[in-house]
Amino acid sequence: VKMPEELFTRIKRVLTRNHESTKVSAVNTEELLQELPPALKNEVITFTNREIADSIQYLKTKDPGFLAEFLPLLRTISITEQELLFREGDIADEIYFIKSGRVQLVTPEGYIFRTYAAGSYCG
Repeated sequence: VKMPEELFTRIKRVLTRNHESTKVSAVNTEELLQELPPALKNEVITFTNREIADSIQYLKTKDPGFLAEFLPLLRTISITEQELLFREGDIADEIYFIKSGRVQLVTPEGYIFRTYAAGSYCG
């Protein structure tokens, strides 16, 4: 997905102004984002993560400030069929946003008592 020209131009203007006297050979994304004004930083983060934000119902109602802080914390994992995410009694220290497929909660006896589909979350 191509970044809107206006957003690209604004980012380029800020970075050019900040680095007029230095040459950067490698770009650290986090450092680059820290140099942007807060509103522009939020816009960039929201734009670059919009696929996940648009695919998860919970995130669709959140304001841009929340999304700008929350989205960079997400990490992608892939699991295979029959792979165990957690067991009953495990401490719930993570939340899983389901981008595709489904996750089933199954009792030790094999009874499926809850299914989470793409766009939902569990954990």
